[in-house]
Amino acid sequence: MKSNFKIHILVFFLSIAVFLLIYPHIFYKYFVFQMPFSDQAPQSYFADWTVIISAMKCKLQGYDVFLDNPCDFWNRRHVYGSILLFLPYSTNLNNLYSIYIPIFFNLLFLFVVISHINFKKVEQVIIYILFIFSPATLLAVERFNIDILIFLILLLICHLRSNLFKSILIVIISLAKFYPAITSIIFLFKGINKKNLSYFLISVAFIALIFFLDNDKFNKSFFKYWPSHS
Repeated sequence: MKSNFKIHILVFFLSIAVFLLIYPHIFYKYFVFQMPFSDQAPQSYFADWTVIISAMKCKLQGYDVFLDNPCDFWNRRHVYGSILLFLPYSTNLNNLYSIYIPIFFNLLFLFVVISHINFKKVEQVIIYILFIFSPATLLAVERFNIDILIFLILLLICHLRSNLFKSILIVIISLAKFYPAITSIIFLFKGINKKNLSYFLISVAFIALIFFLDNDKFNKSFFKYWPSHS
């Protein structure tokens, strides 16, 4: 029991150490001097996440963020699914959303990756180092790409026993980015039977339905044939 506790402590501090190596300035600025995050400053920290935060702000102001997102420093349009725009947001908690949430999930991501490494095997340590310090991983952590959240949710799905909860989570993350919909095939891993096949087909059908209903071109072309009630 004590050895497992020591290993978890080691993994935790290794996660923080790796994060500091990837992004040392974030702790220096926001934890040493407690500098507030400024809307006017260039959004260089966690740039892939701040565009989502700015889109949520502009949506509250009535903008169509898929066409125009003036709340973002570079006016980047929202390119992810609409479900992200419905996340709860408050301007009074700007630092929480813009700084602390990305830091928490980045550290959680590093912790999860490190906790799956057997440090007694040299080859696994080498693979871990190559993975963490690869350009793709460094960029994902630096910008806090939404794929980090998707990865963590997919990992959670792997540990869930309930097919219902698996199906719900797959649908939710597939509404943020489409590729997680492919993971619905996990329902067929334990054999193709009526129950597993039904969960697979329901997940795919539900994702497809929401994508169609959320598409403006589809709405305009489909609903124009419906009789008007005016």
